[in-house]
Amino acid sequence: MKDSKTLLLLSASILLLLVSIALLWSWGYQFSFKHAQNNTAVIINAGDDKKNARQISDSLQKAYYNTLDHLDKTIDSVYNSTDSLKG
Repeated sequence: MKDSKTLLLLSASILLLLVSIALLWSWGYQFSFKHAQNNTAVIINAGDDKKNARQISDSLQKAYYNTLDHLDKTIDSVYNSTDSLKG
């Protein structure tokens, strides 16, 4: 009776171990496959023409300068109204 319980527990633990190894392997394969796809997408997008790259760069630069102007105005207004007490 004890031998059958021991054999059952041993086989169940080996089965769980094999299932866990298979799951870890499949998750690792999925991760590496997605990582490889992301790298190829970057390489494909890197071949865009220079005109589109310049337009994107110009629009980002305009947004950057607009944000800096807005921050400058905000900081100046805070600096100018530090001495006044407004309710």
